[in-house]
Amino acid sequence: MACFAFTTGCGGAPLIDFEPGSLDWGEVDFGEAVPADGFSPTEVSITNRGETTVELTLTDFPFDMLCLTGFSEVPAPLPTLEPDQQALLTVAVCAYDAEGGRGVERSGDILIDADGEIESLPWSFTPVVDQSEGGR
Repeated sequence: MACFAFTTGCGGAPLIDFEPGSLDWGEVDFGEAVPADGFSPTEVSITNRGETTVELTLTDFPFDMLCLTGFSEVPAPLPTLEPDQQALLTVAVCAYDAEGGRGVERSGDILIDADGEIESLPWSFTPVVDQSEGGR
């Protein structure tokens, strides 16, 4: 698993990292009904590695394709983190833009404001419909 670290500001400013450092679900089979919590829910931790408190705000999230447990719109305040404190988010695949077609990767970034600095968490998946075993 990759871990991306971001610094915000200078001298003693918060250091934020995400684990995993990106979300890649690979092929997601939309041949079945979407589960209530989405396909392949993935827990993402956001950790303050700095020496000061950091305020987090979710500023951009693709609710048209991904689910985020407990959230439905942006901007959305996230927990304020003390040094070494962690916040957990659960992200899953929930839909795709049919116009883009199946078999075509969808990708983007989840954006989080960390004390005025925008940090990004890349995501991607490819919608497919598995037609084996009797197919649809």
